[in-house]
Amino acid sequence: MVVKVKKNPYNLLETSMQSQGVNGVAGNHMLAADSHTQQRDMIGAGRKNLIINGDMRISQRLTSENGLTTEPDSAVDLFRYNMHLAGSCTRTVSQEQTYHAKTSPPFSYSQKVLFNVAQSTSSATRNQVRYMVEGYDISSLRWGTHQAKPATLSFWAKSNVQGQHALSLINQSETHSFVTKYEIRHANQWNYVQITIPGCAQGSWNYNAEIGIRLAWDHGSGTDFETDITDQWQAGWKYRPTNCERPASIAGGYVEITGVQLELGSQATDFDYRPFTTELALVQRYVEWSAYPVPIAGFQSTLQYYQSIQFSNRVNTNDVPLTVPWKVQKRATPSVTIYNPNNGTANQVFHTGPNTNITVASNPGKWAWGNGYINVGPAIPVGSRVYFHYLATSLM
Repeated sequence: MVVKVKKNPYNLLETSMQSQGVNGVAGNHMLAADSHTQQRDMIGAGRKNLIINGDMRISQRLTSENGLTTEPDSAVDLFRYNMHLAGSCTRTVSQEQTYHAKTSPPFSYSQKVLFNVAQSTSSATRNQVRYMVEGYDISSLRWGTHQAKPATLSFWAKSNVQGQHALSLINQSETHSFVTKYEIRHANQWNYVQITIPGCAQGSWNYNAEIGIRLAWDHGSGTDFETDITDQWQAGWKYRPTNCERPASIAGGYVEITGVQLELGSQATDFDYRPFTTELALVQRYVEWSAYPVPIAGFQSTLQYYQSIQFSNRVNTNDVPLTVPWKVQKRATPSVTIYNPNNGTANQVFHTGPNTNITVASNPGKWAWGNGYINVGPAIPVGSRVYFHYLATSLM
């Protein structure tokens, strides 16, 4: 006797996707992926964060600048300020410690912009924090081609100005813009932000050592840069949606950010915590300060010759060889400023023979890999020694 048993078809994939409690949201996304490539993008294997110093740990030059009316060096490396036609606006840009508060995000540091004097806004005003992503680092996005892929930006933000704030991504030639807004739901509390950016198949995008993407948190730019088109790519140079907040127009207003991550794919994943030495080396491609971890401001008051560079002159010449290679090869030939470790003065070296401070050229000869010379004016006798620190910058 033959017994036949029939059973309805069982779809293992569909059943698994319905098991929300078993797989979780991330697991369901993985199961629903169309390809192995899409799954790999979700996992974010390798160096997934295209932002360097997104956790705001590294501040080689200074930790605070007060009462600024021009563009500062940067309190947090690589996150630079851009301000133009903002009237009498002054601000303080600082690296803040965030780990002491129970309600803080999982990061130890942040960058804060405090507006001491409110700006006078004109149509052409620009007032924003910028981060430039190098072209080499965005090649996986394939923007500017028919293979353009989406990216996801995530970060934490805090402000005493509640409401909608402006954010944008722009190509290097400023011909294509993605403009969006993020919400500060609770004033003076940290808010988590996640924004998915569709791939941009139009425009020209650098895939070299120049600017690939201009990322901007806008704090009060003028109407020339406003648009009603949001959350999609558009032609033109735009920074902000209409009717967004302008913290720069409020005396005492501030905006604070940390945990910035830009990654390939349409899902935000956990922050890419890299070892400190790895992150520092990535930063030093653009900024290298020889006395780090002691910032420029005040380093001479406690250190004097601390880790200063020493050279013995071998010939009777005006040129002292700068043969110390950079810790990391620079993005391009850097701008170099020499500092006297004896008094902290820029464009000086300390000559130990007669114990004198010697003025040097404001931008000595140099190359991207670190060799060059310093012209010290009067000839230094053979066997004399000079000491100095240097700041080498190769920003975009």
